[in-house]
Amino acid sequence: MNKGAQLMLIETVRQLGKRIPDAGFCAPMPFRRRAADLPRFRALGMGVIPFLSKWKFRAEIPGVFLSVLSGKDVMHTRRKVALIADISGYALSDKWGILPAKRLGKAAKAVISRGGQLLLLPQALGPFEDEKVRRACLRVFEQAGLIMPRDAVSEAALRALFPQSDKIRPYPDFTALAEAVHDPAYSSYAGGFCIVPNCRMLDKVPPAEAAHYLGFLQQSIAAAQALACRPFFLIHEGEGDRRIAEQLNAGLAQPLDIVAHSDPRVLKGVLGQSYAVVSSRYHAVIGALSQGVPCLSTSWSHKYEALAEAYGCPELVLRSFADETLNRDALRRISDSDSNKAYRQQLLPRADAVKQQAVQMWDEAARWILDSLKQKN
Repeated sequence: MNKGAQLMLIETVRQLGKRIPDAGFCAPMPFRRRAADLPRFRALGMGVIPFLSKWKFRAEIPGVFLSVLSGKDVMHTRRKVALIADISGYALSDKWGILPAKRLGKAAKAVISRGGQLLLLPQALGPFEDEKVRRACLRVFEQAGLIMPRDAVSEAALRALFPQSDKIRPYPDFTALAEAVHDPAYSSYAGGFCIVPNCRMLDKVPPAEAAHYLGFLQQSIAAAQALACRPFFLIHEGEGDRRIAEQLNAGLAQPLDIVAHSDPRVLKGVLGQSYAVVSSRYHAVIGALSQGVPCLSTSWSHKYEALAEAYGCPELVLRSFADETLNRDALRRISDSDSNKAYRQQLLPRADAVKQQAVQMWDEAARWILDSLKQKN
């Protein structure tokens, strides 16, 4: 599973569980993945919905359904669902086509028909230029009880499509609150230069830009080596990202370590002890910035620029990496000792402010959920 999705799932269960102690949590799971995924969900105190199986709840009141995987199976269990809390992160957009909106809309319709609700927790939204995507997303927004765009660009796209709505509550991404786990097995990477690749940089950006991505990562490795700062790869997604690391390692006289772990909180611990981070994965960027670690990100979507703005460092986003001179200048911002120290002092107050907003979001979401359950009963 994508580590960002895991972090959102972990935090949703943790934060709502604190505020609604009697809530039950479930997620859908394709039957073929039951053996692999069941322990992961059970470890969070969640029920699962394999194909051909009944829902399992750990509480008497209706469960809070979390749309982390595919929402297409919810129709089989709609009698017990009080709420879909969607934490897809970034799915309602031209970039992902019509299918995510159609699936969510169909699931929401089934739940709402039984008196349930749809909550869209903080996520990136838009653009909505494709007419079919626009219509499908509009149906989702009309069904939702609350919609939480996580940046100004997403909010503007949402309001252009769905104006004069009192359902809209802007809040930042909430994984800044996720607790880092410091595993002693990874202590040797403290003070290192962490590089987080993303295979989306090869298929979500124009081909002319994608052709320079590996070269930019090679420059990042060279920048770390020039500092005598240990570079290493960290995998925040899956095999596509790992293949990039392996491809780069094949061209190095001394291959870099590739750090991976099943628990994203351990990876956040590694990010937090790094000297500097270069990341193309959104939630790895948050993992660094939220702990005061300077991070240079690459962008294939507006969500990266918006994130850097929230932390007061818009200059730490590379929108193009074809110019090696500009790349070096950007890398110098996070690698130079004085600049690195200044960023750390700047980032921590910003991170605290983002975390406070996230706490406020969970408070409002929990109040709204409880009010919705009372109205249903």
